[in-house]
Amino acid sequence: MSLEYRLNLFREGYFNFDRVIRIARRRNELRNERLKKRKPRYRYNVRDLFVNSNTITFTPHKKFKRPELIKIGKEKVKACLFKLAVNENECWELKDTIKGKGFYIPSSENCDHDMSIPKSKYKDELVGFYKMAKSSLFASQAFLSYYHVLEYNFLQVADEELYNKSKAIINSPSFNSNYNQVNKLLSILKKHERNLDETNMLRRVINKYVDEEELIEFIKELEYEKKEKIYSKPKNDIFGEQKFIKLEKGHVIANVSGVIKHIRNFLVHSSDKYTREECVIPFSESETIITRYIPITRFLAEKIIYGDAK
Repeated sequence: MSLEYRLNLFREGYFNFDRVIRIARRRNELRNERLKKRKPRYRYNVRDLFVNSNTITFTPHKKFKRPELIKIGKEKVKACLFKLAVNENECWELKDTIKGKGFYIPSSENCDHDMSIPKSKYKDELVGFYKMAKSSLFASQAFLSYYHVLEYNFLQVADEELYNKSKAIINSPSFNSNYNQVNKLLSILKKHERNLDETNMLRRVINKYVDEEELIEFIKELEYEKKEKIYSKPKNDIFGEQKFIKLEKGHVIANVSGVIKHIRNFLVHSSDKYTREECVIPFSESETIITRYIPITRFLAEKIIYGDAK
């Protein structure tokens, strides 16, 4: 126990005087036996009168070697730093994981989020993109960094979908090498290839990691805060096209995917040489449109990071 804790027990009345007297007598007897020939002058410390016992002990289940301890420790620290970025907008990184120099770290606002150590291990690549977005001064860079989190699992999710559909046919007891069965398998492969455009892959990723009803509620809350239906009934076009999000099951994920992919295209293609379309100009009204959709993109990125954690 700390001295303050022992004093507090005394103040609150949780103090066993009989136990203190027994301990003092036992110490005195032991001291007499040890020092009876020298006849010393006894000295007592006031602290000795307060019971001092263990409040808690910790015993690990097994002994860890140093490399394993360092590995486990780094995983926990990285999880804490990710939580710090999510809750406090503070983007920090371990020194030995940074290859380049110079990070802009914005000051955080006061908040009362839970800051306990996370139990999950998050994927470093996704957390890196997320921190880049959170620490960026520019809306366009933040949007693209969040989009990289969504884009990271494009092929993996598409391959999983193809694998499951193909397996369902091949593992069927009726499957054989006749023309109809093989043609059925080929049609799935061809249809899969036709649906490998980025918008469809983005939709697949969102559909895998994000609950549709939760996404609807999140967008409704954003519109409630803005006191305007800026997503479901926007007043202005988004880079030359009328885009809206229908806040209903079966529609919201497809609409969100289309809007996010549309904005991403105008961020990465700065020239109108071929399509003659409007393009994003830094520090212009374009930034207002991008900023409006950052909360949704951040929400999706966080859900994917959580869903990919172990």
